[in-house]
Amino acid sequence: MLGRISKFSRVDKNNPCPICGKDHWCRFATLEDINGKEIPVVICNRIQSEYEFMDNGGGYIHFIDNIPVTVKLQSVQERNTNKMASLKRRNLIYQKFLSYFTISDTTMQSFIHSRGFNKELIKYLEYKDYDRSHIFQISQELYDIYGDLTGIPGAYLKEKNNFKYWMFGGLDKSVLLPCRALNKDNIFEKGPIQAINYRIPGAEKNKYRYLSSADKQNGTSSGAPVHVSVPMVLKKKNIIGITEGIIKADYWANRTGMIVLSVMGVSTWRTAISVVKDIQSLISLEGVIVAFDADKKNNEYVRLYENNLINALKEIGIKTAEAYWNLSLGKGIDDLLKNGHSPKYKIV
Repeated sequence: MLGRISKFSRVDKNNPCPICGKDHWCRFATLEDINGKEIPVVICNRIQSEYEFMDNGGGYIHFIDNIPVTVKLQSVQERNTNKMASLKRRNLIYQKFLSYFTISDTTMQSFIHSRGFNKELIKYLEYKDYDRSHIFQISQELYDIYGDLTGIPGAYLKEKNNFKYWMFGGLDKSVLLPCRALNKDNIFEKGPIQAINYRIPGAEKNKYRYLSSADKQNGTSSGAPVHVSVPMVLKKKNIIGITEGIIKADYWANRTGMIVLSVMGVSTWRTAISVVKDIQSLISLEGVIVAFDADKKNNEYVRLYENNLINALKEIGIKTAEAYWNLSLGKGIDDLLKNGHSPKYKIV
């Protein structure tokens, strides 16, 4: 036992990860030992060490001499002050939140022509354009209807001229993507909305984020939720898939007719295990297909996390297959299927 993480901060362009050199995904942190001494570390999500970080964000702990003075560390206790609201309440408020928005013809056509979706599917999935021009009014109406919004990731109290009011975060002109939990009453029907993911327009990396407000007054972290995509037409009831990314999971699920789980990022693979266990308890699960992106052949850390996931599935007695294909046919499983190809499978 090394100790506990007491403070942390995400890497950025000004302070990239000193282990892998990247400006996103990894974290600076302080590790508090049994004597209360704070030791500077980096939790790198790309390069392995002998110390694996076991939270939902994953990664590996690397010891460093010091943390750059420009890095603003935040207390773990300070960040986690507000408990997430119940799933029932989050679903109720997020359903109402999404009802204020529509999806434009431009966004609709982009999903149809670039991603292979159709109008009926987009309506079923409830994707929406995030037009924040009336977000103040929307936030106040949600407060008027549901009261205190503490515990709803994305909602927070804002103060101006000694006036406090509720607001929702996120970026204007992004696309809102419902993140659904497992429907334990009927696994074969869409589950409740547990969080909202959004796609950032024009971004080349870090394209997807969750509505989350952990760093704000009365705000709440979204955590690392696992999206459960149930297709419009269910064809396979005893096999499920696991991939990374909500859009990818939604497309794969509806092209094949099977339930697909989506983890937030490859390093958060561990979050999928508890959902698989829940599914095991509800149905006779025959197997799981794991399909991370085809660049895993050249990307060591994607390959590492996929192997970790596969080994964890085997440990709980799940027959597991790895889906693989040539990168030239498409990077993700959604690209592959849209381009008219099928993956190959290897029982592992």
